[in-house]
Amino acid sequence: MIGKNPGQHPLRRWFLTGLVALFPLFVTIFIITLAWTMLLEPISAPVTGLVSRTLDTYLPDLGETVIEAISLTTAVLLFLSLVVGLGYAITSLFGARFQVWMDRFFTALPVVKFIYPHAKQLSDFLFGKRKLKFNRVVAIEYPRKGMYTIGFVTSGGVEKISLRHGHRMLAIFVPTSPTPFTGWTVLVDEREVLPVDMTVDQAVRYTVSCGVIVPPEAPTSVLPAVKPELRPPDIRLEMDDV
Repeated sequence: MIGKNPGQHPLRRWFLTGLVALFPLFVTIFIITLAWTMLLEPISAPVTGLVSRTLDTYLPDLGETVIEAISLTTAVLLFLSLVVGLGYAITSLFGARFQVWMDRFFTALPVVKFIYPHAKQLSDFLFGKRKLKFNRVVAIEYPRKGMYTIGFVTSGGVEKISLRHGHRMLAIFVPTSPTPFTGWTVLVDEREVLPVDMTVDQAVRYTVSCGVIVPPEAPTSVLPAVKPELRPPDIRLEMDDV
């Protein structure tokens, strides 16, 4: 919701509020339209023509609207059948080898190879069987001291690194805004990890909105600084040690 501004005209505030309310609907319609144009239209065009000619020949009394509705329904059902058939062929007939072969084929094409791998990663992230599970939401001082970043604890880190460091190093996924399905993974000393009163869904919305959507129950004040005794000691080299 757009906050009240004393110097802002009510019409402007109402317009912005209505625009914010309709924005998700606009995005949804845009994505559906784009998917229809890219995926269904190449199939619907010939199917619609064939069905229209067939119905016009054998059932000439049907109206144009009914013929278009039947043609569109036939195209959608055909597209869904192709998708289901491809999924059945991959899982039951050809197995995973067909998927591997298809990935190799598309990644070998000159222009497609720069787009297909990233789309594949996004598809695996959204629809893959192995879902990335986040344990909890935390804040870490990253990429430098005094700058905090929201992250998700994914595991207890690498044991060898924790043993070498002397304390457990947590594996934390740091998402990027406004696309939280991309980011990077860092290992952070467990003592320097600050818990945040957010659920994973709230943290994702916070990241997608670039910090605009803050959970009501989450404190908006500055996070407390890490206690000096919890910081790792600074290593200073004397001139004689160099």
